[in-house]
Formats: sequence, C-alpha cells, structure tokens
Amino acid sequence: MGKKFWNKSDPTTKVKICGIMESADARKAVMCGADAIGLHVWKSTIFDLTKNRFRDYREISLSLPENVSLWLVTDCTEPDDLRRILRDVTFDTIQIQGNVKQGLLDDIRIVLEADRRSGEVIRIVKSLGLSNHTIKANLEIAKVYEESADALLLDSSWRGGTGKVINDWKDANEIVRNVRVPVILAGGLNCENVSRAIASVCPYGVDVQSGVEKPKYIATKPRRKDYERMNQFIRNAKSTSNL
Repeated sequence: MGKKFWNKSDPTTKVKICGIMESADARKAVMCGADAIGLHVWKSTIFDLTKNRFRDYREISLSLPENVSLWLVTDCTEPDDLRRILRDVTFDTIQIQGNVKQGLLDDIRIVLEADRRSGEVIRIVKSLGLSNHTIKANLEIAKVYEESADALLLDSSWRGGTGKVINDWKDANEIVRNVRVPVILAGGLNCENVSRAIASVCPYGVDVQSGVEKPKYIATKPRRKDYERMNQFIRNAKSTSNL
C-alpha cells in the first residue's frame, strides 16, 4: 500500500501534522485524517536524545497505518547521523531544514537508499524560508533545489516552527506555478487561515505545527496537540480546492 500523502492522483490537499511528540497525539492526528506525521530531530540535540524519546518515536512509527507517511524533520545532513536515526525509527520521508548545498541532497539520497531494503523508497523534501528574499531570489533558490528534492516546503524561516505566516502568499504561489515538484505550504497556518492560504497559493499540501497545539497557557511538556483544532484544520484543508 502506498503512502496517501504521495498519491498524486488524489486531488485533495494533503495535510502533514508536524511536531508530534507522543503516540497518543499521532493516533489523534490519524483519526482526524492526517496524511503525514512529522517528528523533529535536531543536529544540536541528536546525541542528547534520550532512549525514551527514540522509544516514543519508534512506538509512533509502529502504530501508524501503512498508508500514513512518517517524516523526519531535521537539520542533520551527515550520513552517519541520519543512519543512526533511521536505524531506530522507520521514516519514509526526510525533510531537510537549513541552508545546504543542492548537491548534498543527492549525496544523502544515494547513501540512504543504499541502506534501504529492496523496493523501499525514501523521499527528500527541502524546506525554504521565504522571509528574507525577493520573489526572484526565492524562485531561483526553489529552481535549484527542485533538481534534487521530491518536494519543496515553503515556510517563513529556514528553521521553521516559528508560527509566523509567510510575508506574501503571492510569492509562494509564484513558486508553485514555476516548479515541477509538489510544493507544501507551512508558516503560521491554523484553522482560521488555512482555507484562504490554499485558495491563494494552490499548494500540493499544507503543514501545521503550533496552529493545532493546545493553548500556551496550558502548561504541557511536551506541547500537546489539540484534537478539535486538528480535526477542524484538516476538514478545512480538505474541503478547499488547491487547483
């Protein structure tokens, strides 16, 4: 069974719920109709990650339906670091954050696919921060990365996770119309603005993190997802045409 996030014959907008930390939240996201789940592993903390965290991530990966995509969201680009992560958790997609050379994406793909079992496909998504460039510069960067990435993810910053909306959705739409690969829109999306964002940008998919979390005044560590917000976000995204 293929991953529904990558089913291009399905015209509905794909939805990724990012920043999942616990299997309970992953199950809720799947119940709401999420096509993909994103888990964070940052280079600065990879060696400090507790066995409990990888145990939680492994539990999430094993609990997901076969057709739901599991994304590693990371700024790690060293093959040995990525091998270590993938040895513990089975991801099918890697979202690379940060400003990295385009050729490095090709190197990562070659190394990782050599380690995968026959028939397994690992997709690479490159995130792009649109806040500090002109549309011409953003489009040039996107055109470079599309040569090596299976998809591009547009955010308000290169690191992502800021909760800030992209300055101008028209810039994002310009990229959607001028690259060959699927484009995923992120950056400050929530239940209230996701329909307008999809109508303006026409992305292949949308990505949300803080926009579906419990309010900040509810002190939870790690931050937990809000079931009602996830459900409403996905309903709004799926009911809005991206054509």
